Amino acid sequence: MIRHFNKVKVIIATGFYYEEINKAWIIGELASRLVTKLNYQDSIVIYLNHDYTANNISDYFISFDNGSVKYPWHTDSISKRLTSNNMILIMEINRSFNPANTLKSVEYSIRNLSSIKDNQKPLNYKKGYSQFLIMSIDTALTRKVTEQEPSPILNQILKTRVYREGSDLDDNYETSYYFENNKYYIFSRYVSVDDYKVKDSVILCIDNIYQFENMRYYGTIVFDSDNSFYFVGGGNNLITSKRHIIKNTHGFYEPYSVAELGQDKVAITFSYHIKGKFRDVERILLYSRDKDKLIQDLNKALKKQ
Repeated sequence: MIRHFNKVKVIIATGFYYEEINKAWIIGELASRLVTKLNYQDSIVIYLNHDYTANNISDYFISFDNGSVKYPWHTDSISKRLTSNNMILIMEINRSFNPANTLKSVEYSIRNLSSIKDNQKPLNYKKGYSQFLIMSIDTALTRKVTEQEPSPILNQILKTRVYREGSDLDDNYETSYYFENNKYYIFSRYVSVDDYKVKDSVILCIDNIYQFENMRYYGTIVFDSDNSFYFVGGGNNLITSKRHIIKNTHGFYEPYSVAELGQDKVAITFSYHIKGKFRDVERILLYSRDKDKLIQDLNKALKKQ
């Protein structure tokens, strides 16, 4: 998927409709603000390669070229170009994209463009499912850039608010979230009875969002990782559950299937493969909002009845 944010072009490649897509657009908006603040006049491409199957070590690539990427399963004459002209290209391989880290790469690229042009070279990358040939400066340096403390200018940008796509509209009253101060704030929108203005009431503040599922009527399931979630209630009933841990996910990495069951219960379903089994094993978890209780395996619970 591709979006443009003024001079910044964001590309995200992933396998499912993860929440990382919406987080990529937040990164694009913040990067655009940073580019304007630094008065950089040319274009920048941010390519986010979502390594969604496992928590591998993240890698960052920085170059000034057309982003040609050659793959070993193609002939030498076939390559993927990310841009039509030479420009700053930031490529990131990660399970979860952190806006601050990506913006550190953007700022470094703008401030050190001459050095990037002089020191970039072809890099043969082979890790996990990613194998390709790309131009980049030393990845040991790019990782060091992301590990440094944010600059004063970058801190200013990170303090600005960016809403999840579509949730900054006054007529949208669903629970949603925004990014600010390197945190994700889940809020419920309501109309103040005092001045009849639309306002946001923060329900929960967390470091990361893995999956975000608004129920039709009765609340929102917010996954902060691939095996933990909160239930939050908006509107006139602002509540936050305890953090629930999903046990023994067997490396499950796809988005969970989440379904509302009446006014009180939510089913969370996923499947996983066991070696030697012909069919995948399906597991259904049942969450009770009123009791704030999670049943880890509905089938096992029913067998005990």
